[in-house]
Amino acid sequence: MITPPNECFFKIFDYLRFDYKSLYSCLLVNRHWCRIIVPILWSEIATKLSNRKFINTCLSSLNSDEQELLIPFKIILPIYQNQLFEYTSYIKSVCNIDNLDSSFDDLENGVINWLNYNGYEPYCEDWEDDKLVIAVKNSLIAMFLRTCKELKCLKVSGIIYNRVFKNLCRRNNIILLDLVKNHFNSEETKELIEYICKNNTLTTLKISCNFIDSWGEKALAESFCKNTTLTSLIFSGNCIGNEGVKAFVKVLYINTTLTSLNLSSNYINNEGGKAFAEVLYINTTLTFLNLSINYIGDEGGKELAKALYKNTI
Repeated sequence: MITPPNECFFKIFDYLRFDYKSLYSCLLVNRHWCRIIVPILWSEIATKLSNRKFINTCLSSLNSDEQELLIPFKIILPIYQNQLFEYTSYIKSVCNIDNLDSSFDDLENGVINWLNYNGYEPYCEDWEDDKLVIAVKNSLIAMFLRTCKELKCLKVSGIIYNRVFKNLCRRNNIILLDLVKNHFNSEETKELIEYICKNNTLTTLKISCNFIDSWGEKALAESFCKNTTLTSLIFSGNCIGNEGVKAFVKVLYINTTLTSLNLSSNYINNEGGKAFAEVLYINTTLTFLNLSINYIGDEGGKELAKALYKNTI
């Protein structure tokens, strides 16, 4: 009997990528099928991030440096002897790419579920602001950055430790990066700017609810002018105001690759609306612009309407 090549098996099983029940059944048939299916199951983990069992497996992959982040909290980590696979090495995405507008953090939810199940008490009233949750999340993100050889999409929500952020900025193969409520200091903002300027793979970037200062906003906008791969930018909930508007208007004058821009919830007023209206007469690449939940009044709205009426893109 002729055995089909691995490529054929992979095509068949990859077609069942989201039919987990069938894949788990096939995985138990023999070792050959198991070796093909496990990388498929672990390549996209968005639906598993909030699962405490998934978190348990990931925590067992921490190295000594990553475990060091948890020492002050006296966490008892799971130990699995002789794992059959380096499971996390197959992960390509650590975020839900179909729901970028959401601020919900599946990884954080998974960490909280794991901590609750194992009887750990929060250090403060709110788990989301808890130092223990932040530490576990950072250790996991550090591990993902180290072990995920083909990591393409990553969401980092909440406070990120400086050394973890430095490792993130060294990655040059990420195409989608989602940064939410990170409270960047000036040094981290500079590193992020340098990363955006040098990166040649990033196509989607979300920097949301970070309340970056006016210098940071201008500098980030300058980096968007220099970046030549970014096509989608979400910069919502950062309170950029009029000075930030000027910087982003400049981006739309200079950048020729950006097709989608979300600046919702940024305290943009009438003058900001008029400024965006002016640039829309000239910009020939932007196909989506979100200025919702701002303070653009009737005058700014009228100017935007005129510009959109004449814009043919």
